[in-house]
Amino acid sequence: MRRDSVRRLTELALLSAIILLMAFTPLGYLRIGTLEITFITVPVAIGAVFLGPGAGAILGLVFGLTSFSQSFSSPLGMIFLEVSVVRSFIACVVPRVLVGLLTGLIYRGVKRVLGSDLVTFVIAGLAAPLLNTALYMSLNFLLFQKEWLSVAQSMLGFTGATGGLALFGFLLASVTVNAVAEALAGLVVTSALCKALSRALEKRR
Repeated sequence: MRRDSVRRLTELALLSAIILLMAFTPLGYLRIGTLEITFITVPVAIGAVFLGPGAGAILGLVFGLTSFSQSFSSPLGMIFLEVSVVRSFIACVVPRVLVGLLTGLIYRGVKRVLGSDLVTFVIAGLAAPLLNTALYMSLNFLLFQKEWLSVAQSMLGFTGATGGLALFGFLLASVTVNAVAEALAGLVVTSALCKALSRALEKRR
């Protein structure tokens, strides 16, 4: 049992190191114009699948902390930090913790019902990026609604009620494009890696 605990801690530490490496190098993000696709949900999802929801939450915490640290070098992040450091921290960290936790729970639930490894890997690969986009953007908008409206007004030139509608359309379009891109990346990369790791673990046993 002790050897198993050491192994799990080692794997958790390795995945955490991968997240840190990806977060602070171009490996973690693909930037195309205004579109930013993150691949950091991949190690979070892998940890949630093989180590459980608790480990997924810890990896999500690491992801969230890296996201918060990058707020200090982001123009939009600096706007939110000037308003409230606490709210910025919550917006960056809480959704990512939930991503890891919920991905692990979804994987376990689907695995219990369907039993198919491939299907459950695909669902986990989709769940992590979709949850990341939905939870992060929803909480961010709730905590910084006025600031988002101000950004929309300055970018799109609208004010008042029209500005609110413009903001909604802007966010909806951005979130949709980003969610689809990240979901496709997560589907392909996470499911492929999970399948490969599953086979490697079976051979080792």
